[in-house]
Amino acid sequence: MNSVLSVSLRSGLAGAVVQSGKSLGLALLWTASSFSAALAVDLPLVRLDSILPAAAQVGAEVEVQIAGVDLEGVDAAWFSHPGLSAKLVKEKIFGIKAEPGVPEGVYDMRLVGTNGVSNPRAIYVGQGSTVPKAGECSREKPMDLPAKGAVQGATVAGGRDHYRFQARKGQRLTVRCQARELDSKMTPVFFVMDPTGRKLRGNERCAFLDFEAPQDGAYLVAVQDLAFGGGPDFYYRLTVDESPVLVAVLPSAVEAGKANRLVLLGRGFKGGRPSASKSADGRSLEELDIQLDVPANPGTGGADGPVATASSGLRTFSYRYRTESGASNPVELAVVEGPVLSVKPVTEAAPAPGAAVLSFPGAASGLFEKRLQGVPLDFEAKKGDVLVAEVFSQRLGFGSANSFLRLTKDGTHLAEAYGPDLNAGGPRLSTLHNDAALRFEVKEDGKHTLFLSDLSGVARPGLGAAYSLVLRRAKPGFGLVAATEPPIEKADDRLLQPRGAVLRAGGTAALRVLALRTDGFDKEILLSAEGLPAGVSCAPTRIPAGKNEGVLLLLTEAGASRNVSQVRITGRSEDGKIQSVARGATARWVVPDYSTGVGEMRLTRGEGIVVATSATAAPLALTPEAREPMEVEAGAKVEVALRVSRSADFKEVLKIKTAGFAGAETVKEVDADAKAEHVKVALDLAALKLPPGSHTAYFTTQSKAKVSGRDVTITAYSSPVQLVVRAPAPKPTPAPVPAPAKEPAAATPAPAAK
Repeated sequence: MNSVLSVSLRSGLAGAVVQSGKSLGLALLWTASSFSAALAVDLPLVRLDSILPAAAQVGAEVEVQIAGVDLEGVDAAWFSHPGLSAKLVKEKIFGIKAEPGVPEGVYDMRLVGTNGVSNPRAIYVGQGSTVPKAGECSREKPMDLPAKGAVQGATVAGGRDHYRFQARKGQRLTVRCQARELDSKMTPVFFVMDPTGRKLRGNERCAFLDFEAPQDGAYLVAVQDLAFGGGPDFYYRLTVDESPVLVAVLPSAVEAGKANRLVLLGRGFKGGRPSASKSADGRSLEELDIQLDVPANPGTGGADGPVATASSGLRTFSYRYRTESGASNPVELAVVEGPVLSVKPVTEAAPAPGAAVLSFPGAASGLFEKRLQGVPLDFEAKKGDVLVAEVFSQRLGFGSANSFLRLTKDGTHLAEAYGPDLNAGGPRLSTLHNDAALRFEVKEDGKHTLFLSDLSGVARPGLGAAYSLVLRRAKPGFGLVAATEPPIEKADDRLLQPRGAVLRAGGTAALRVLALRTDGFDKEILLSAEGLPAGVSCAPTRIPAGKNEGVLLLLTEAGASRNVSQVRITGRSEDGKIQSVARGATARWVVPDYSTGVGEMRLTRGEGIVVATSATAAPLALTPEAREPMEVEAGAKVEVALRVSRSADFKEVLKIKTAGFAGAETVKEVDADAKAEHVKVALDLAALKLPPGSHTAYFTTQSKAKVSGRDVTITAYSSPVQLVVRAPAPKPTPAPVPAPAKEPAAATPAPAAK
């Protein structure tokens, strides 16, 4: 369990220059924070914008400077790994300690204070130290890189930073520039020059540069943003060392609970051999055979891991190749069932073979090539089988290949699939990706062929071309993503900003939960939460059948004290046979308008959703008068009574909306006077067509108020109300009316005698 260290904090402004036992140098002035603070219209909520440096050293304590918004009362930090801790040194300066057993990689750090818990910011944990950029850093006056360490800086708009390092003739060095993985806006471009300014090597769209010194002497590394952007949000961490690099891993899928044999492609391997494959720069690679033991149940709380929101629910394993010289870049491996076939890349020495045979269930893995007709994979199937062929590439961070699947039998086209076009979260929480999936029913026994290709037909470098294709039986299910995204205030509101989850005393907070449905699962999903902070409860809610979104409501008792917890949000099918644990999601940075700016969300690290309680009272609360489920007859009319509590100055009429069950958006808004303490919401079950069964309703409103001297917009939610709808009692059948008795027929007179 992660602990939070609490110490006192003196309020005030952060200094531009930080002095300590080791000088951190000139601190970055985060002018963007003051701009984005002007956009905030919500209650005070601590936001972490930057960590300088965004790195910690294993076995040591490092001082870092933080910057953000609403930092008053911040006195503690929370990390996604229990081996990381922090103590407050002085205002906005933390000492971060990484225990010796913490694996090298990227973790999440959050701030904790009076205004709750902040959004996460990525922080790298490694063996070497990291120092801030200092000096002019021009080509004429470059900064000297530390011999065994890294430098963190930020680009200036339209500018370029220069660093100097020493190398011996023939020495192989890796130049690595971390940016996006540390939540920076920067897309780094970097290259090595000789002292005269002649370019020797560039990173060629890769996250690293492999350099071999042509002679003894000094060399320069120049760093810039791809679009020449700059400012405090365009920060980076630069290293030059002898660490290995991974260009690809074949296969990029592994079996859980088994020893997997893999081939590493890259450079700097101990005992590696020359490879026929080449990298994007045309240079030959090395190969190395390894055996990788994958645990039976790999978790999601360790270092690295996929961060694309669409990857929630996937089973993955993060791998780095480690030597005495350092650790490589991470590679995410898909965890699958059944054997994995490694598809050899086509080279001049090894032309394209015939179709490979794919096991069922099983997977095939390789690198996309410029073959639009696709890589053929044969498999046997029986009539009536319902199968799924699914691609894993973009969701694991392998690039933007536009995968395409085609199914044939004896040369006859049967079906095809592209990347899905369903975006469950909309522009605020996009779940789009290009990994194709094809679900099909086998019509007759025999051999079938799958063709897998990249429709763009572009030769991609290394990991950008990696894929795994899984063939399995259809298994309906879902993944879950939970976000602390506020509701939209108005139709043209396109603000996107990082947020933490704060639960104010006596109030109710809402978490938006998305369901990423797979293999045709369209039934209701029951949501619940475990591991809540003291004084917090959760009434189970539902994602309706066929829908992709629901809300989980967390209720905080009046008088609750400050606390932080990792909450486990679980979704279950009604029969309990299918369940999934939600991953958290956060915006990387503030975007005033996501339709014109680059808005990006990522998954958070750690097992669970981090929430914090605050002793500050909620300014507005809606409380249902009814505490027990309300039993009503189908088609009846019912009134739900709400109590309105305020601890701030409200001037506007409250417009109370109904939500929760299917069709709730059609219920007419109810106006409550700014001073009203009670309000009733009428529900016409006949008009709503609520069928018999249990339904969840909750109520929400937004209003402007003045809190702590600032004008804010407050959103309030009620706790949920359970409506138990009974089928109407059958009307009694009336007793049958007896038929009237028939009179005997009159006798027919005999004919008269002649």
